[in-house]
Amino acid sequence: MPQDPDDWRADWGLAGIDIRNYFSLNYTYDLPFARNMTGAAGKVIAGWQINGILTLAGGTPITILSGFNRSRNGASGTQITDRPDLLPGFSNNPVKGVSKGCPGVPAGTKLGTPDMYFDLCAFALPEAGTYGNLGRNTVIGPGLANFDFALVKNISFLESRSIQFRAEAFNLFNHPSFNRPGALQEGVKLFNPFGERIPTAATIRSTLTDSRQIQFGLKFTF
Repeated sequence: MPQDPDDWRADWGLAGIDIRNYFSLNYTYDLPFARNMTGAAGKVIAGWQINGILTLAGGTPITILSGFNRSRNGASGTQITDRPDLLPGFSNNPVKGVSKGCPGVPAGTKLGTPDMYFDLCAFALPEAGTYGNLGRNTVIGPGLANFDFALVKNISFLESRSIQFRAEAFNLFNHPSFNRPGALQEGVKLFNPFGERIPTAATIRSTLTDSRQIQFGLKFTF
C-alpha cells in the first residue's frame, strides 16, 4: 500500500529485494604436490583438493514507519504505511558514525551495530493529520559475508573403486552476518501510539547465517 493513495510518486524508491553489490566465488583446486608419487606414500600425500564458496553482498532496503496512523487517513492494521519526517541535516540512511542523541538515545551511541543499527534521532513525527517526508526503503540493512570451505581427499584403488573423505566447514571464520531490524515485510516502526520513540526499534536480534558448522563425510564409489 502507498503512504498516500493520492500521491504515488512519494513511494518512488528502491525495490524491497534490491541488493546493490553482490559477489560470489565458487572454486575447486586440486593441490599439485605429490602427483607423480607412487606406492603407499602417494596414496596418502597425493589427491588432495580444496573447494568452497565465498559470498559478499550488500544489504536490502528497509522502510522506516511511524508505527501508527499519524496521518489519520483511516488506515488500520497492515494498511498503515505512514512514514516519519527526516530531520534537517540527517542522512536518510543514518547507519554510520554516532548518534547526536535524543530522548531515549544517548549522544555518542555508535551506529551500525546490532544494539543501534541506525540513528533513531534522525526521524521525527510529522504534524498530526499529515504525511512524513521520508521516502520508502531509504535505510540499507546489514550486508552478508560468508566463507564455506572444504578439504577433500580422493583415494583410488583397482579400476572402478575409490574413497573420498571430506572435511567441510560452513561459515569457516564464524563471522556474524546480522539480519535487519524490524519485520522483514513490514519495515521498522519507530513510535508507539503515544508518540514516544521505541528504543529497541533499531536493534537487531538475529543473524542471516548460522555460526560455524563443521562436518565430516566418507564416500565409497564402486
